[in-house]
Amino acid sequence: MSEARVGRILLVGDELLGGTISDRNVRMITTALANAGVEIDRVEFARDDRAVIAQAIRRLAEGADVLVLTGGLGPTSDDVTRDGVADCLGVPLVEDAGALERLTALMAERGLGAPSENVKRQARFPRGATIVANPVGSAAGFRVRVQGCDLWSLPGVPMEASAMIDAVARAVGRPDVSWERTIATAGIGEVRVAERLEGGGFHAPPGARLAFLPGPGGVRVRVFAPGGLDADVLDAAEAEVRALLGDWALPGRSIEESVVAAARARNRWLATAESCTGGLIGARITDVPGSSSVYLGGVVAYANEIKAGQLGVDPARIESEGAVSEVVATAMAVGVRERFAAAGGAGSAIAAAGPSGAVLPVLGLSVTGVAGPGGGTPEKPVGTVWIGWADDRGAGASSFRFPGPREMVRERTVNKALEIAYRRLVESDG
Repeated sequence: MSEARVGRILLVGDELLGGTISDRNVRMITTALANAGVEIDRVEFARDDRAVIAQAIRRLAEGADVLVLTGGLGPTSDDVTRDGVADCLGVPLVEDAGALERLTALMAERGLGAPSENVKRQARFPRGATIVANPVGSAAGFRVRVQGCDLWSLPGVPMEASAMIDAVARAVGRPDVSWERTIATAGIGEVRVAERLEGGGFHAPPGARLAFLPGPGGVRVRVFAPGGLDADVLDAAEAEVRALLGDWALPGRSIEESVVAAARARNRWLATAESCTGGLIGARITDVPGSSSVYLGGVVAYANEIKAGQLGVDPARIESEGAVSEVVATAMAVGVRERFAAAGGAGSAIAAAGPSGAVLPVLGLSVTGVAGPGGGTPEKPVGTVWIGWADDRGAGASSFRFPGPREMVRERTVNKALEIAYRRLVESDG
């Protein structure tokens, strides 16, 4: 076991400090560096000011092994991260021929003509910097040494930073050791997770730590070795955690990944009918690479007329029971299942995927609820949600009351619906 390395993050941008946009990079960077054996101990923000950036770099680099900056690498006048780094190092900015050639080719490919002087700013870096390629955007990153610290400067656009962070992790990581294992759970709270592990006698191996990370999607259990351990040691710790948690532990890194994996393993298809979540369940499923092998599609049935016309829900039942009810949620799940299964029977991908052209079972999943802030009644207050399901074993719906504002109600609804889908798929083995 070796000593843990210290990492820090500097997020640059007036928009982050002014609340115009929220940060989406810290978690991604922290996770990538943790997997490479770098433990983040500080995160700071800096406005678009080269002097402020230079001062923050000097402060954060002291005592750190790795410093990751994001933001301020674009073509406009407020993109001054390069200048701040150069000022900190006491070196000028110089144009990199390879970066300029790539920019020129990218502009031509997009039909934008020759790069302007502003665009060319993205090809200038502090003298002595190593260029870090950006596979999905125009602004390349770079790497320099500051006060013995390895500084990496990446674009602030989350998609671009995410595409480049693996290069950082590979460079700073050590392949001979492992750093962590994370086990996702669903349907169980933080206290119960801790009780099951502690009651079962689990102890993190020497040199490792145990952490519980609660979130809207469930509690994640993290076994982390700051200095690194043999992979076999952490593998054994993960296996023990999974054994103690039983069915509460998910096979994938998230509930949606576990749903897709469970459906694929059982030759099942998924179809969704969403009201209050407006398509968020389908979005989460299709975030998983390869989900097209199990997800047929969905219907966003926000209006009652769509519930009736597209899903076959009886308008009289909507009138008598209300759109947010057990009968409507169940009918929505049955309707979406029948319609997508029928489409498969007509020779679509559903039939083609089955043995000898047989139609594979479809799991229909539905949600209808009162997300708020208005629309609640004493009988059905804000946060009331019905989640329905329909498969080859039957159909039904369950009621939930989720606290919090609209965004939280919708997120919790999506997570619970995905959990129900996962349980239905797993239980179909019985």
